[in-house]
Amino acid sequence: MGFRLFKVRNSRSSSGVTQRLCVLLALVVVGKADLVATIQTETGGVPNSPILASLQYDTAPLAVANFIKLAEGTQPRIDNDTGQITTEPMYIGETFYRVINNPGFRIAQTGSGTGTNAGGPAYTFPDEFDPSVRHVPYVLSMANSGPNTNGSQIFFTGNATIGSLDDVHTILGVITDPASRTAIDTILASGNDGSSITGISIAADPGDTDAQAFDPDAQPIPSVTPIDGELFRTAANEIEFTPASPLLQGDVLSVYRSDDLSSWVAFSRIFSAYDNGPIASATIESITDERAFYHLARLHHPNAQSPSSIKGRTITLSFPTETHIYTINASGTGGTIQVNPSSGGSFNGTFTFNSLTYGVHEFNFIALTNLTLGSIPFSSLVKCGIDDSNPTQLIGHQSTSYYNYALIDPTFVPYGKGDCVVSP
Repeated sequence: MGFRLFKVRNSRSSSGVTQRLCVLLALVVVGKADLVATIQTETGGVPNSPILASLQYDTAPLAVANFIKLAEGTQPRIDNDTGQITTEPMYIGETFYRVINNPGFRIAQTGSGTGTNAGGPAYTFPDEFDPSVRHVPYVLSMANSGPNTNGSQIFFTGNATIGSLDDVHTILGVITDPASRTAIDTILASGNDGSSITGISIAADPGDTDAQAFDPDAQPIPSVTPIDGELFRTAANEIEFTPASPLLQGDVLSVYRSDDLSSWVAFSRIFSAYDNGPIASATIESITDERAFYHLARLHHPNAQSPSSIKGRTITLSFPTETHIYTINASGTGGTIQVNPSSGGSFNGTFTFNSLTYGVHEFNFIALTNLTLGSIPFSSLVKCGIDDSNPTQLIGHQSTSYYNYALIDPTFVPYGKGDCVVSP
């Protein structure tokens, strides 16, 4: 089957030497092969067979577009080491730093930009789940840290079906070519940091008009741009920033900090949520040091829907057989919970937050309650993110994962999934 070259990326060998990828004029792929990523790998210093992944642009357009643009160096992001905006291509030269090769669970993860589980482009985008694409053997999927926290980290699965990853991780590629599957098996067998990516190219089937028409630049993935404004130290020793134009819904002010202009750390993210209006001024920190240095950037997330706070609000979780209603107190430290089983009756209790975190597209909390299920203390890990099937729907209507937590055995076990509605 003939292919037109869609994009060509530069590659870097493990020694850092820049090379030009060869243009693939013909590919042979078993199964669907309309938009194919050819991922060159190296194991133990020996070039490995390429991995040909059919990119699922129809079911995961955001993930596919993000992968292509990061690989080709056309998607701005924040450099993890300096905090500055860069378009340096990702993935090339990175190792598979997290490899699990157990029967029934085989994955090889990469794409952080740091060589560890920590890292990414500094922005996130929503999940894209589709019942027609599951974690069967040999897929390419997005790693994340919870609902709607996709960035740049990716992983291959091996020769096992992993149903627990379905509707938790977004699948962006399918690998059907036998030689490519063998290459993944070799990566899995090599362990942590035993293999790396040396090059990526993308080709579209000239006979597939949909693949030809897919435009990564047209997808609403986050933008990363410089931000103008005034940064100053107040008489009260607070570092204030007044942007030339306010932060609007979905904007994040990225702040990296250094004491010596040599070592930089991710210091803070100031998010403009839908319920707090434009941000015309932001306090970065209170400071007593003689000097500090900052790198600032504006990250804009289309369709961002997470609130700035759930204090004083009601969170209603609707499951097939029952409804859980959390009423948050004004201080945001806890509140009351009401559980309404469909069989009739209800029971009430109180809870305190063990943790509460906000993201751009989601919020998560652990609620410790005074209730029991039978004889087991009942608490919960709640993860609310935007509805992936309709990311433009009304603010506050979200999807949720819900868990049962036994304090005598501190592990979370799946409890249910349903809708999450946040009161105004």
